[in-house]
Amino acid sequence: MTAAAVAWCVHLLLLRPTELLMAVWMSVDTIALIAMLVVFSMVLPAFAMVAGIERIGAERAAIISTLGPPAAAVIAWLILGEVMTPVQMAGLLVVVGGVLLLERKRR
Repeated sequence: MTAAAVAWCVHLLLLRPTELLMAVWMSVDTIALIAMLVVFSMVLPAFAMVAGIERIGAERAAIISTLGPPAAAVIAWLILGEVMTPVQMAGLLVVVGGVLLLERKRR
């Protein structure tokens, strides 16, 4: 969330520097977008993480949470058309393989 707020300020500073100084006069649309950013990028994921930890335990949740970056990379490749280099693909396989290995050892 902090990174999103900083990115928003940099965006305003570069494209509309006077609006950054007058941020007190934000439009209703801007306030609504900020509220959605807070809810969907901070609040809901935090509740989902807590619910997941309650269901499967902290140790297992920590292991599974490492799949987030590889999942994001695959989604960016599939949906956004991002290019994945061989090094990135190898890193993805190492992370997923590590998770599978740790999960296998738990059983």
